[in-house]
Amino acid sequence: GILLIVRRDTDGMAIEALRRGEYAWLAALAQAATLHAAIDAALAADPAFDLGAVLRTHIGAGTIAAIFDQ
Repeated sequence: GILLIVRRDTDGMAIEALRRGEYAWLAALAQAATLHAAIDAALAADPAFDLGAVLRTHIGAGTIAAIFDQ
């Protein structure tokens, strides 16, 4: 199936396709997983998961607004 993210942006709303690892990473973070656990979930879903690229994409798009140390 197709994995999507819906977010607000300057034009109102954006809908974008996600790769399996990217989706697994965001889903794990949304469920309060640690960064390490979220990366593990992403790599299990897609061994080619690129954390650096995903961070740049989602920080730039505003999907990730802050990082907290628990």
